[in-house]
Amino acid sequence: MSDPTPTPVPAAAPIPIVCPITDPVAGLAALGNKWRWKIMLMLIDGTVMSAVAVAKALGRDFDGVAKHLKVLRRAGWIARMPGGDGRCVWYHIPPAFRQEPGVLDYGLYRLHVPVTTPAGPG
Repeated sequence: MSDPTPTPVPAAAPIPIVCPITDPVAGLAALGNKWRWKIMLMLIDGTVMSAVAVAKALGRDFDGVAKHLKVLRRAGWIARMPGGDGRCVWYHIPPAFRQEPGVLDYGLYRLHVPVTTPAGPG
């Protein structure tokens, strides 16, 4: 005979963040450049930008910025998604890693970043 008393359902456990950064040395090396760090600061609040927009905001050439974005993406810090017409690619830090303002949580790494730091040229 079954027990008529309902069993409480346990609270859902938080979903663990799976770190896309598999090589800690490469991950930290990718952040060791002032331009890549400025790009991270520009994207920390959820901003989605194209390489052209990043280059313009930093006052840098497109080719150099595209290379920096590629390094950050390959290291696992940022992601990209295709634009509407296929000619543009958008770069961003996925929401899973931006659960609280000023903190990037990649599981393996948890970075506390000042949100108000200017990322302009310099």
